[in-house]
Amino acid sequence: MARKKKNKVDLRRLAENLKSLRVQALIKIKGIEAYTGNDGNHYRKYENPENQITPNVTTLTQFAKFYGVTIEDLLEKKNLSLGSDLTELEEFRKNYRSFPEYFMDSLSVPDFIRLKLIPLNEMKSGLTVSDILKLFPDDPINSKSLSRELSRMVNKGKLEREDTSGKGAVFIYRLPR
Repeated sequence: MARKKKNKVDLRRLAENLKSLRVQALIKIKGIEAYTGNDGNHYRKYENPENQITPNVTTLTQFAKFYGVTIEDLLEKKNLSLGSDLTELEEFRKNYRSFPEYFMDSLSVPDFIRLKLIPLNEMKSGLTVSDILKLFPDDPINSKSLSRELSRMVNKGKLEREDTSGKGAVFIYRLPR
């Protein structure tokens, strides 16, 4: 009788996806605690890339349904975005709208760059700060904070910067080649 092969779960990928999806959904850990009925400290372990805790299938199904993705996506997909069927998330927002401690107001500038900007195909050829602001008119990001964070990412080697004006006034930011 053949034994069923047990797949090893990439806990680092799962942690990255759970945190990324929660931030994209603008939900605080306190909100996840309310949704799941589980302790927030336990949930934090799932989002910790160094964790050694594998959620059970019931918990994974709950997260997948909440974020409109599949369990396979949660476990395997890189740069995972919220799915198209966000019925559970929308229902949660509707039922708990009077609990501001469950929701974030907006993405931080680093999260905005990581979750919305970096995945864009346009980042291969590059964008200026004003190009970026035009692409995301509904996001409450200002040019000064965006420029500062983009410069930090250049210093860390995560982005490249090209001076298009020759005067240090207008830069194109792109993914490293």
